[in-house]
Amino acid sequence: MKGGGKKLVAATYRVIRAMTRDCPEHIVMRSCLRAAFPGPQILEVNPTLGLAWLVPQLPTDTIPSRSKPKGVFRAKSDFYWAKGARTIVAKALQVPEVEGVDDHEEIAALYGLAVAMSLAGQTPKKYGTECVGREAEGVYHVLTPIHREWRQEVTRIGYSRDE
Repeated sequence: MKGGGKKLVAATYRVIRAMTRDCPEHIVMRSCLRAAFPGPQILEVNPTLGLAWLVPQLPTDTIPSRSKPKGVFRAKSDFYWAKGARTIVAKALQVPEVEGVDDHEEIAALYGLAVAMSLAGQTPKKYGTECVGREAEGVYHVLTPIHREWRQEVTRIGYSRDE
């Protein structure tokens, strides 16, 4: 759907305003939580994109989809998890048992938790976050370090990181 991203952002803000009545009118691009920020901080995470960027780029014909499964994988996020993202998320969370998770929804939740903990400064220093995207199109918060093979794509899409 052309323009779907902008419509989603607009709809998201309508819901947030209805729920909070105290939401900023723009997307704040930052890669850490600000204690002085008034009201709730609502940030979007995309596990499929974020998990992909933790591992090297893979040939597109090897990547599964719901309509074209590859082996046991029907979801891209589960595929990237199995290709090594699981280890990075487990280390960011400092919970080795996370590597053994194979449930699709749990994988997404663990990735979101790793991003949230990083935003709150609760992960080892090696792990951080970046805001990827542009305000008018939507912004995702992703766990870092992003694999070096994805840097050109990240730059193309646009990002912001607090130093």
